[in-house]
Amino acid sequence: MAKIMAPIIDLKYDRCFPLEAAELLREWTADDEYTYTMRVSVEDEAERERIRNLLRQELSQQAEELIRLLEETDWDCSFFVDCF
Repeated sequence: MAKIMAPIIDLKYDRCFPLEAAELLREWTADDEYTYTMRVSVEDEAERERIRNLLRQELSQQAEELIRLLEETDWDCSFFVDCF
C-alpha cells in the first residue's frame, strides 16, 4: 500500500515504452479510483500564497519541500498519486 503523491518529474524513466503500447493495452486497463495522475497549475500569486499557507498548516514537516518543488516548476507540476 503506497499511499503517496510523487512528482512525475522525479519518476525514473529507465524502463519506458512507446505511447502506442498504452493504446494497445487500453482495453485491459482498470478504471482505478486509487491510482491517477493530477496536474497542479497556479498562475495567480495570491492563490499561490493561499496554497502555501494551507500546505504549511496541514503538512507541517513536508510543506516546505513541496512548496520548493512547486516554486522550481513555476507552479505547474504533474503528480502520480497512489492512495491504495
